[in-house]
Amino acid sequence: MEENWVPIPGWVPYQANDSGQIRNGSTCTILRPQTAYTGYDRVKLSKDRRSFTFPVHRLVALAFHPNPANKPTVNHRNHDKHDNSATNLEWATATEQSRDRVHRHPSLLRLSRRPVWKCDVASGTRLKKYDSVRNAAKDVKGCFKAAGSICSAAGGKKHNGYVQPTAFGFKWEYEESPDCLPGEIWKEVPSDLVEGVRDYMVSSHGRIRNHLGRISKAYGAAGSYPSFSFRTRQRKAHVIVARVFLPNPDAKPYVNHLNGDKEDCRLVNLEWCTSAENAQHAHDIGLNTSGRKVRQLSRGCIVATFASTKGASRITGIPQPSIWAAASGRLHHAAGFQWQFL
Repeated sequence: MEENWVPIPGWVPYQANDSGQIRNGSTCTILRPQTAYTGYDRVKLSKDRRSFTFPVHRLVALAFHPNPANKPTVNHRNHDKHDNSATNLEWATATEQSRDRVHRHPSLLRLSRRPVWKCDVASGTRLKKYDSVRNAAKDVKGCFKAAGSICSAAGGKKHNGYVQPTAFGFKWEYEESPDCLPGEIWKEVPSDLVEGVRDYMVSSHGRIRNHLGRISKAYGAAGSYPSFSFRTRQRKAHVIVARVFLPNPDAKPYVNHLNGDKEDCRLVNLEWCTSAENAQHAHDIGLNTSGRKVRQLSRGCIVATFASTKGASRITGIPQPSIWAAASGRLHHAAGFQWQFL
């Protein structure tokens, strides 16, 4: 299949193709991307004897898509951060990105909302429940701009140096998560565990209670290790739960998920392990498929067959996690190609 290589504006001699690969046009060497902590693929470019790191999706968008409105971000249409094919990318504002995510995955809107109660000022009686602060603002003031005042009142935040107790003639209260789930145990997070942060508690069910008493779950992109937020710091949730609850007399360096689900940070699903034990466990439960043959297809036609996903990644420059996800059925394609395990 003939590849369409296009110069990247401002980055001579680098080029991008419509499959989402980047190469040095002078040597025709395809750059192998690395995955950043954000989940996006990135490559290193050289210019004026200096090295620069850039997201692959942004370079591909620069090469293939004009941006007359000067929109600041690049959206992945199918929300696969590893699929950097030109047809999967578009310039967008932050608002457009958020709306696109909610449009494709309506459950995200429900998960991102925090219910709030409108209460009587004198008695504190709860009068009406809203599924989000935005809906409360629209009901009370007829516009979303009032949401900030309601947030301040419900969260006890300071405004001009003092706590704002009411907003628009009412008290406001967030509806909190249950303080304790069946069988759940809470323990304090030691202050030396997260660089001096105090007054946080973690539960055996993988939840966190912050210094204001708010309870929340860990967050993170699908398929990645979720994190807890400690004010301005983020820490992997499974590591925090393990370090607080699980003894580690052998000083093993890693935390293993027994069921293979990275997003399941419950205490019963965690154990300390070595790197070798972690790899063996992944093989035993079928997570490690790097040794399986894999086939690359384009519109149903076979393009190539590889001995492993690792070999396919090395030859094509497509990230191994994307190939694995497509071959496993979690994604429809990777870098514009279909993939099948043999």
